[in-house]
Amino acid sequence: MKRFHLQRAGRKSHRALVATLAAGATALAIGASPASAAFPDYSGCPTDTPNINGCIHIRTNSGEQTIKGTTIPFGEAINIRGALVSPDGAGDNTVFLPATGTNGFFGGRIRVPGGLLGIDLPGLSVDDVYATPELAGPASSIRVDLISNGLSMPIKLRLSNAILNSSCHIGTNDHPMQLNLITGTTNPPPPNRPISGSMGRFSYPGYVLFTDNVNVDNSYNVPGASGCGLFPPPFFGLIDIAVNVKMGLPSSSGNNAIITHNDIAIGGL
Repeated sequence: MKRFHLQRAGRKSHRALVATLAAGATALAIGASPASAAFPDYSGCPTDTPNINGCIHIRTNSGEQTIKGTTIPFGEAINIRGALVSPDGAGDNTVFLPATGTNGFFGGRIRVPGGLLGIDLPGLSVDDVYATPELAGPASSIRVDLISNGLSMPIKLRLSNAILNSSCHIGTNDHPMQLNLITGTTNPPPPNRPISGSMGRFSYPGYVLFTDNVNVDNSYNVPGASGCGLFPPPFFGLIDIAVNVKMGLPSSSGNNAIITHNDIAIGGL
């Protein structure tokens, strides 16, 4: 009956029903096999928070980001863990709280094809470059739409290899990539064309589960690189220029796109 009603509910009741199901859920995944035990992961969920709807885990399984012609494929590069809370107690104004001791955003390292010099030489570690997505703001900047399974957040990419230090980023907290990942159809500026995502498959294995949501965005800006290199200023700027030339940065809206395949689990109470 719960599944029947959720599929036929209106937009407002959809949100309320998801919150109701999540609040009454128990995490049956505790007894799952080791292969599936990593998802959902509700560790650190602030379960004692008033008006909590449920713990949430969003896992990216695959996808790619294209920045002005440079495509970066990724697997489980992004995990978001924490809780959804309704401050007014009504379930219509849902905010995200991070897992305890974290900002709720967990990024994995992605290899950038072509490396720093634009030559794909996997055996040459100096040229291999890796990008790690990071949240470019507080945990409150993560917004989850329970109606459409949309997700918005500011991110930056930390670049690393043998000659790039830990401060090398594409984007900053002040100038991030502001992603608005939707399951609908985008309306980007040219030369990009509209692309569409899709809602995932709903199930209720003891918690609310949406499998293989396709979230898309191709209307965001990508700032230039900053803080790159091993040497003190002004030599930092030389590496920044190399990264910007390699990736065509900064890249204005209409030249970039991201597509992610995500699973969303809400439960854990």
